[in-house]
Amino acid sequence: MAANFSVSVSVVWLNKFVYMGGFRYNMTMTALHFFVTYLGLEICALIGFFERKFVPLTKVLPISLAFCGFVVFNNLSLEHNLVGVYQLWKVMTTPMIPVLQLVFYKVKFSMKELLALVPVCVGVITATSSDLQSNFLGTIFALLGLMSTSLYQIWVKTEQKDLNLSAWQLLYLQAPTSCAILVCLTPLLEDVRGMLSKEYPKETLLALAGTAVLAFLVNLSIFFVIRYSSPLSYNVLGHTKLVVILLSGFFLFGEEASDRKIFGACLTLTGVFCYTYIQLTKPKSAPEIKKKN
Repeated sequence: MAANFSVSVSVVWLNKFVYMGGFRYNMTMTALHFFVTYLGLEICALIGFFERKFVPLTKVLPISLAFCGFVVFNNLSLEHNLVGVYQLWKVMTTPMIPVLQLVFYKVKFSMKELLALVPVCVGVITATSSDLQSNFLGTIFALLGLMSTSLYQIWVKTEQKDLNLSAWQLLYLQAPTSCAILVCLTPLLEDVRGMLSKEYPKETLLALAGTAVLAFLVNLSIFFVIRYSSPLSYNVLGHTKLVVILLSGFFLFGEEASDRKIFGACLTLTGVFCYTYIQLTKPKSAPEIKKKN
């Protein structure tokens, strides 16, 4: 979690420099990130960090499509909704994940865990949402983004177990599949010709390459975090990163601060601390003992 937190925040900071340099093509950037992730995993496999394991493409396709849906629909949601509405729908992944896990995977949560999520969600909404005017098309894209994001985070956990794959092995299979899908979708949703016709400062291209390398570490750490904790814990970690990025914008990039945003950030961190304390102090389940015949 510490590795994912620090690397994710670093990626966002670098992304700010990339955007300021004129490169604002999110889907192209994500496809690049997954291509570099695949190359990084190939190098790790050659060194001996993990052993490649292959399964039929149909087994990996759902999680790859869920990730692409997460990228595409959230981008479309941001395009067709106000920023406040977009952030509100992103926060809804926190209650959606336990609902899906309870209904489809029979995963139960304690009342203390669920109550700790209330200040997390309210704090993020307070810190990031202002104007909440919505429209039909934006709502459809937001709903699709909500479902694909929630399913992706859940499947990162369940598919490792169901397919008997390690975090390394599952990401090794998902990365090139998701990259290929995004490459096919990018010309339909982004101005590729305009992107290629522009000239970018060397600093921007170096920052873009840096985001790709860091994204490899982010993607890998996500799989480990969810494997050894839970999709919900990762989601709470994501809100923590959002608040820290928001606060860093005030202090490092001179972005506008307000009492409402500061209060929302503090409320979110309070909920995160409560949730973390509950997770660290709850009784561990006893290991199963196999009976001898």
